[in-house]
Amino acid sequence: MPSRRSGSWQGPERLLTGLAVARRTGRPLVVSVVWPPRRPEVTSLADQRALAALAGIGPDRVLHVSDVHATRDEAVKVAALARTRGWGRVALVTSPTHARRACATFERAGLPVTCVPAESRDLVLEGPRALAGTEQRATAFAQWLYETVGWWVYRARGWV
Repeated sequence: MPSRRSGSWQGPERLLTGLAVARRTGRPLVVSVVWPPRRPEVTSLADQRALAALAGIGPDRVLHVSDVHATRDEAVKVAALARTRGWGRVALVTSPTHARRACATFERAGLPVTCVPAESRDLVLEGPRALAGTEQRATAFAQWLYETVGWWVYRARGWV
Protein backbone atom coordinates (compact mmCIF):
# COMPACT_ATOMS: atom_id res chain seq x y z
CA MET A 1 0.00 0.00 0.00
CA PRO A 2 1.41 3.41 -0.92
CA SER A 3 2.57 5.76 1.78
CA ARG A 4 0.29 8.69 2.53
CA ARG A 5 3.35 10.93 2.30
CA SER A 6 3.98 9.95 -1.32
CA GLY A 7 1.07 12.00 -2.62
CA SER A 8 -0.53 8.84 -4.02
CA TRP A 9 -3.76 9.63 -2.18
CA GLN A 10 -4.33 12.81 -4.17
CA GLY A 11 -5.87 10.95 -7.11
CA PRO A 12 -8.75 9.48 -5.11
CA GLU A 13 -9.24 12.79 -3.27
CA ARG A 14 -9.54 14.61 -6.57
CA LEU A 15 -11.84 11.97 -8.05
CA LEU A 16 -14.20 12.01 -5.07
CA THR A 17 -14.48 15.79 -5.22
CA GLY A 18 -14.93 15.68 -9.01
CA LEU A 19 -17.68 13.08 -8.66
CA ALA A 20 -19.48 15.30 -6.16
CA VAL A 21 -19.24 18.30 -8.50
CA ALA A 22 -20.42 16.27 -11.52
CA ARG A 23 -23.33 14.84 -9.59
CA ARG A 24 -24.36 18.21 -8.13
CA THR A 25 -24.16 20.06 -11.46
CA GLY A 26 -25.28 17.32 -13.84
CA ARG A 27 -22.25 18.08 -16.03
CA PRO A 28 -19.85 15.52 -17.51
CA LEU A 29 -16.86 14.31 -15.53
CA VAL A 30 -13.53 14.45 -17.34
CA VAL A 31 -10.80 12.29 -15.86
CA SER A 32 -7.13 12.09 -16.72
CA VAL A 33 -5.65 8.72 -17.47
CA VAL A 34 -1.99 7.92 -17.23
CA TRP A 35 -0.64 4.74 -18.71
CA PRO A 36 2.66 3.89 -17.05
CA PRO A 37 5.35 3.66 -19.77
CA ARG A 38 6.50 0.21 -18.65
CA ARG A 39 2.97 -1.20 -18.25
CA PRO A 40 0.62 0.51 -20.71
CA GLU A 41 -2.09 -2.06 -20.03
CA VAL A 42 -2.42 -0.74 -16.46
CA THR A 43 -4.81 2.18 -16.13
CA SER A 44 -7.21 3.55 -13.56
CA LEU A 45 -9.93 4.35 -16.10
CA ALA A 46 -12.07 1.28 -15.37
CA ASP A 47 -11.94 2.03 -11.64
CA GLN A 48 -12.78 5.70 -12.23
CA ARG A 49 -15.79 4.70 -14.34
CA ALA A 50 -16.90 2.16 -11.73
CA LEU A 51 -16.77 4.78 -8.99
CA ALA A 52 -18.69 7.21 -11.20
CA ALA A 53 -21.38 4.56 -11.71
CA LEU A 54 -21.63 4.07 -7.94
CA ALA A 55 -22.12 7.84 -7.65
CA GLY A 56 -24.97 7.67 -10.17
CA ILE A 57 -23.00 9.14 -13.05
CA GLY A 58 -23.57 7.19 -16.25
CA PRO A 59 -20.75 6.08 -18.55
CA ASP A 60 -21.86 8.58 -21.21
CA ARG A 61 -21.00 11.38 -18.76
CA VAL A 62 -17.47 10.11 -17.98
CA LEU A 63 -14.99 11.45 -20.51
CA HIS A 64 -11.24 11.12 -20.39
CA VAL A 65 -8.02 12.55 -21.68
CA SER A 66 -5.11 10.19 -21.86
CA ASP A 67 -1.38 10.06 -22.18
CA VAL A 68 -0.82 13.04 -19.89
CA HIS A 69 2.52 13.39 -18.19
CA ALA A 70 2.24 16.87 -16.70
CA THR A 71 -0.37 19.48 -15.87
CA ARG A 72 0.44 21.28 -19.13
CA ASP A 73 -0.40 18.16 -21.19
CA GLU A 74 -3.67 17.81 -19.36
CA ALA A 75 -4.55 21.49 -19.84
CA VAL A 76 -3.97 21.36 -23.59
CA LYS A 77 -5.98 18.15 -24.01
CA VAL A 78 -8.90 19.26 -21.83
CA ALA A 79 -8.98 22.64 -23.61
CA ALA A 80 -9.22 20.84 -26.97
CA LEU A 81 -12.00 18.60 -25.61
CA ALA A 82 -13.83 21.66 -24.29
CA ARG A 83 -13.66 23.34 -27.70
CA THR A 84 -15.10 20.28 -29.46
CA ARG A 85 -17.89 20.01 -26.86
CA GLY A 86 -18.67 23.73 -26.82
CA TRP A 87 -17.85 24.22 -23.15
CA GLY A 88 -17.08 27.78 -22.14
CA ARG A 89 -15.77 26.97 -18.66
CA VAL A 90 -14.84 23.91 -16.61
CA ALA A 91 -14.55 23.22 -12.90
CA LEU A 92 -10.95 22.17 -12.30
CA VAL A 93 -10.62 19.85 -9.32
CA THR A 94 -7.13 19.45 -7.93
CA SER A 95 -5.27 19.35 -4.64
CA PRO A 96 -5.27 22.60 -2.65
CA THR A 97 -1.53 23.09 -2.96
CA HIS A 98 -1.57 22.51 -6.74
CA ALA A 99 -4.63 24.65 -7.53
CA ARG A 100 -2.84 27.94 -8.27
CA ARG A 101 -0.48 26.49 -10.87
CA ALA A 102 -3.02 24.09 -12.37
CA CYS A 103 -5.72 26.72 -12.79
CA ALA A 104 -3.26 29.22 -14.27
CA THR A 105 -2.01 26.55 -16.70
CA PHE A 106 -5.55 25.72 -17.90
CA GLU A 107 -6.36 29.41 -18.28
CA ARG A 108 -3.15 29.94 -20.30
CA ALA A 109 -4.21 27.02 -22.53
CA GLY A 110 -7.34 29.03 -23.33
CA LEU A 111 -9.83 27.38 -21.01
CA PRO A 112 -11.55 29.47 -18.33
CA VAL A 113 -11.83 27.52 -15.08
CA THR A 114 -13.51 27.57 -11.74
CA CYS A 115 -10.91 26.23 -9.29
CA VAL A 116 -12.22 23.58 -6.91
CA PRO A 117 -9.68 22.39 -4.34
CA ALA A 118 -10.19 18.74 -3.43
CA GLU A 119 -10.44 17.62 0.16
CA SER A 120 -6.93 17.10 1.49
CA ARG A 121 -6.30 13.93 3.45
CA ASP A 122 -2.53 14.24 3.71
CA LEU A 123 -2.57 17.73 5.22
CA VAL A 124 -4.94 19.32 7.70
CA LEU A 125 -5.11 22.83 6.24
CA GLU A 126 -7.93 24.35 8.31
CA GLY A 127 -9.14 24.44 11.88
CA PRO A 128 -7.41 24.23 15.23
CA ARG A 129 -5.24 21.26 14.17
CA ALA A 130 -4.03 22.85 10.91
CA LEU A 131 -0.47 21.75 10.19
CA ALA A 132 -0.07 20.34 13.68
CA GLY A 133 3.13 18.45 14.26
CA THR A 134 6.47 18.27 12.53
CA GLU A 135 5.39 15.77 9.87
CA GLN A 136 2.45 17.94 8.76
CA ARG A 137 4.64 21.03 8.52
CA ALA A 138 7.38 19.14 6.65
CA THR A 139 4.84 17.76 4.17
CA ALA A 140 3.33 21.20 3.66
CA PHE A 141 6.76 22.72 3.10
CA ALA A 142 7.70 20.01 0.60
CA GLN A 143 4.47 20.57 -1.36
CA TRP A 144 4.93 24.35 -1.26
CA LEU A 145 8.52 24.02 -2.49
CA TYR A 146 7.50 21.63 -5.29
CA GLU A 147 4.74 23.97 -6.46
CA THR A 148 6.96 27.05 -6.20
CA VAL A 149 9.65 25.47 -8.37
CA GLY A 150 6.93 24.17 -10.70
CA TRP A 151 5.52 27.70 -11.00
CA TRP A 152 8.96 29.07 -11.92
CA VAL A 153 9.47 26.36 -14.55
CA TYR A 154 6.00 26.82 -16.04
CA ARG A 155 6.44 30.59 -16.07
CA ALA A 156 9.81 30.32 -17.81
CA ARG A 157 8.20 28.11 -20.48
CA GLY A 158 5.25 30.50 -20.91
CA TRP A 159 2.73 27.98 -19.59
CA VAL A 160 1.31 30.24 -16.84
